[in-house]
Amino acid sequence: MAAITFHSLLFFVNFWSADLNVFIGFRKLPDNGFADCTHVWVRMHNIKQDSVRRHIVPILNTSVEIVPGKLESVQSIEVLKKRMIWNNNKKTFQSVPYPTEEAIEHYQSW
Repeated sequence: MAAITFHSLLFFVNFWSADLNVFIGFRKLPDNGFADCTHVWVRMHNIKQDSVRRHIVPILNTSVEIVPGKLESVQSIEVLKKRMIWNNNKKTFQSVPYPTEEAIEHYQSW
């Protein structure tokens, strides 16, 4: 009975805790191994509630045509309905840069 209880506890803790799930199911990649990565462990800081939530999210690969005829692959993640794009120079995910230079009237006219 103790073995079944222990096994059940380990099974459910794996779903309850992202930290334990990362420890058991994932490994750290070397600096140049981002191309092999399928999921990312994300820590989101909530300033209003002074809390930290951890999530394991899949990496989304999309092809974007920046110049006509030239496709570039863009890696992004979506956490709590927020899209973040991989910045290869800083080696981190960053929020999508929205244009904010103009006055609000300029954007409302579009």
